[in-house]
Amino acid sequence: MKTLEIKKIETSILLAICLVLFLSIKAVIPNFLSVFVILLMSFYFFPVKLILNKVKDFNKQNILSDIIISTSLILLIVGIYLDSDFMSIIFTFINFIFLIYIVFNGQNLSEYRKIILNHLLVIFLLQMIQYS
Repeated sequence: MKTLEIKKIETSILLAICLVLFLSIKAVIPNFLSVFVILLMSFYFFPVKLILNKVKDFNKQNILSDIIISTSLILLIVGIYLDSDFMSIIFTFINFIFLIYIVFNGQNLSEYRKIILNHLLVIFLLQMIQYS
C-alpha cells in the first residue's frame, strides 16, 4: 500500500476549519455545515489516516497527535451546541502539555513542525469555541 504524503494539507485543513467555525459563530453559515466539516476532518485525523498509511511508518508521537486532534475536533462539535468551557479548557491543557512533550522529547524538531503547528491551531480552535 502506498504511504499517504500529506504535510501542508493538514495545516491548511485546520485553517479552513478555523474559517468555517468563525463564520458559524458569526451566523453567516449554519451550524450543521460546520459540524459536518469538523466531523469529516475528525474522522480523517484518526481512523482514516491510520488506515491509509502504513502503521509501521508511524511513530508514537504521530499517532498520539492524531488521536488528540481528532478528539479535540469532536469536542468542538459539542462546544458548538453546548456550553462546555470546562472540557475545552481541559483539552487545551492536554494539547499544550503534548506540545511541551514534543519539544523536549523530539530529537529533530524539524520533523515535528507540522505537529506543533497543528496543535497550536487546535488550541486556537478550542479557545474560539468558547465565544460561540
